[in-house]
Amino acid sequence: MSSSTPLGQLLLPLALDDQFTLDNFQPLGEPRRAALAALRHSAPVMLLVGAPQSGLSHLLQGVAASRDSAVYLPLAELREFAPEQVLAGLEQCRQLLLDDVDAVWQQPHWAEALFALYNRCSQSGAGWLAASHSKITPDAPPLADLASRLSSGLIFHWPHYSDAELAQLLVARAARRGLTLGAEVTIFLLNRLARQPAALMAALELLDRHSLTTGRAITIPQAKQALAL
Repeated sequence: MSSSTPLGQLLLPLALDDQFTLDNFQPLGEPRRAALAALRHSAPVMLLVGAPQSGLSHLLQGVAASRDSAVYLPLAELREFAPEQVLAGLEQCRQLLLDDVDAVWQQPHWAEALFALYNRCSQSGAGWLAASHSKITPDAPPLADLASRLSSGLIFHWPHYSDAELAQLLVARAARRGLTLGAEVTIFLLNRLARQPAALMAALELLDRHSLTTGRAITIPQAKQALAL
């Protein structure tokens, strides 16, 4: 999807984060592996429910970048727009990826527009992958019909990353940059930084720049210097 994607009558700047690809998505834990496997088998309707910083946006944007005629919508950024315009004609795409559904779920005009789009996608055969940071139940207000439809598809609940999974994520993403993080450095970073993927990836960017500038491997003293810890 291009950085300026026409949605209905709107022209919105919806650039994908080029760091979020399927190639560097780490399916750590069974729920993430199962969701990725279902996507590869083209499940028509999927709902991912997980805490912030649990990899939901990474997967959705990775899918959008890897498939033709896929549209990624960060609904938290779009909720101030008229949903009828944002969602118009999207049943014509092959794969629809709706991030932050919980950001608009309690707004009746958005819920009704999403329900109408869901029905159009069911008729056109467009795939529907939604992500939410809160549980959506069939009796959830204000539109139980849409909740019921989503609940009838495949649902995957993603937990927070464990410390062990964050360590694996950090080491794997470092390796993609050509960096080697020893166990002591990895533990040091987890103990000194916010235990969230975004914070760790931001630190990794600084460590990579520091290593390139100094030509030195990343040790604890080097990490302290690069990150001002």
